[in-house]
Amino acid sequence: MYPKSKSKLSGEFLKIFAATTDDHREITALLKEKGEQFFALNPTANRPQKVVIKGLPITTDIGRDLTSRGFQVLKKPRNSLKLKPNSNSPSSWSRFKNPRIPPDIFKLETCCYLSIKIDNYIYNRRPGAAQCYNCNLFHHSSNNCHIQTRCLKWRHDATCPPTNSEPEATEAPREKRQPPKPNDANQKPQNYDDEAFGFMDAILELKKFFADFPSLLELGRQLRNAQGTERVDVFYRHLISLK
Repeated sequence: MYPKSKSKLSGEFLKIFAATTDDHREITALLKEKGEQFFALNPTANRPQKVVIKGLPITTDIGRDLTSRGFQVLKKPRNSLKLKPNSNSPSSWSRFKNPRIPPDIFKLETCCYLSIKIDNYIYNRRPGAAQCYNCNLFHHSSNNCHIQTRCLKWRHDATCPPTNSEPEATEAPREKRQPPKPNDANQKPQNYDDEAFGFMDAILELKKFFADFPSLLELGRQLRNAQGTERVDVFYRHLISLK
């Protein structure tokens, strides 16, 4: 249908490059008729041009003054207090209907009886890629976006669940098992027959055993210092002392 147009895959999108402005308009109308989700970029010849006018008060209505001088203002000028950090001079920008910025606009020295300075908008805009307010994707505006509206947080369509709609399930804290304290006469013995006897259980039992017989620690120190048959004598003397 459009033999001179080109197409290219780009991620989840199919880019269509129209050969002429008429093809661009017809392809856009066809996609709208079919109900497809897409976004379109205006041809360069149809894009409104912007300029920044600096040096005017924030409440100045510059639209009438520009129109009276023969400039076709497409959109009502918007004022901005600060365009650059640490700058106190107010500024405003205007969109013109002309395909190109009128060269005479840069020759203006006064507006509303005040001295002004005019810059190109492209050098004063915020850095970074433009983001669409409709689908929250980048590199296009919401004016020609026909993608289903999506939530900025969930990246879903308008039917995404609202935040905090359901309470989060909380898990009850687990009780920590406290080991029995040694030398506690009021501590009731626990039955571990039905539970698995592990390494830590063995360590606890040995700890209680040495607490009941502290002389075994002294025996160990004497055996370490003894040599040969003397170790046997040390052991027997310890047994006699227990009686």
